[in-house]
Amino acid sequence: MIQAILEEALPDIAKDQVDRFRRYYEILTERNKAVNLTAITEPREVAQKHFLDSLLPVNMGLLPQNARCIDVGTGAGFPGIPLLILRPDLTMVLLDSLNKRVVFLREALEILGLHG
Repeated sequence: MIQAILEEALPDIAKDQVDRFRRYYEILTERNKAVNLTAITEPREVAQKHFLDSLLPVNMGLLPQNARCIDVGTGAGFPGIPLLILRPDLTMVLLDSLNKRVVFLREALEILGLHG
């Protein structure tokens, strides 16, 4: 489901990026059982409302190569983590006020092999 939605919207997406999005979905939904990160957990909705919506700045050409960004109030990592998956050239600071979310973000970035 997630793969089909991503590939339809982003025909040039690489297999490793699709794999990271799938893994991010797994991490998100698993951790969401213990720590309330998002009310949206169905694969189609996560792909459309979290992943693709997060990528709008890329689609609109708003992020030049090697841009430095800060995602204030990132929560479960939106839009920061999807942007990093699609654009690993970005430098991204993920900022949230709740430690439980920061712990989740650190774990997710490590598992996904991403650097903020």
